[in-house]
Amino acid sequence: MTLTSVHFGRGVGLVSETTLAVLDPMNTELAQALWQLVGDGAGIDELLERLSTTGLRALGSFAMVQFEGDGVRVVVRGDAGAVIGAGTGSRVIVAHSVRTWHEEVVPDTSAVQLHLGQPVAEGERLPFHVTGGLIPADALLRGHLGGTELRSSDAEAPEGIAEVLTIDEPPASPRVPTAPSDPAPTPPDPAGCWWCRRWRARRSSPTGSAPRAGR
Repeated sequence: MTLTSVHFGRGVGLVSETTLAVLDPMNTELAQALWQLVGDGAGIDELLERLSTTGLRALGSFAMVQFEGDGVRVVVRGDAGAVIGAGTGSRVIVAHSVRTWHEEVVPDTSAVQLHLGQPVAEGERLPFHVTGGLIPADALLRGHLGGTELRSSDAEAPEGIAEVLTIDEPPASPRVPTAPSDPAPTPPDPAGCWWCRRWRARRSSPTGSAPRAGR
């Protein structure tokens, strides 16, 4: 899969293999509808039809690009814009003076940057990359554009990467040594007790008198 570099921010970014878009945060629910359409293989005309159903006042700023062969089809509105790297150099596309949106087709494209507000500064390093999805983003970049460090558009995402989180067992409580208990006292042997012998002798006597304390 193709990697796309991300500048996280307040907007909503849409990333797929064939379509990139950044939308004003007011269009969060609309972005979810566009994501569904992109997953179904919708072209940019269908996406624009869905965008226009909200009405222009509620639409907000957006920039969208769809890859068509070696070129791209770009649509921008409001404060959003695009920078397209082509064989003749970089082309900046904006729609500041347009009430609806501005659309262009740029052939022989090598890189694409979409942004809300200001474009990514030249030379700025973008360490975060995604292969697809809806993400909080102010800019999306694919390819190498000027001095900005981007991943090549033909770079493939590594497969089978997963981070495994492990939870350590809590350490066992240390054993507290206990003093050995004293052995239970051994009862006296009745056979060796002189008082017991006298008691038994008295009980067996005809008088049955109790023994007196020894002297």
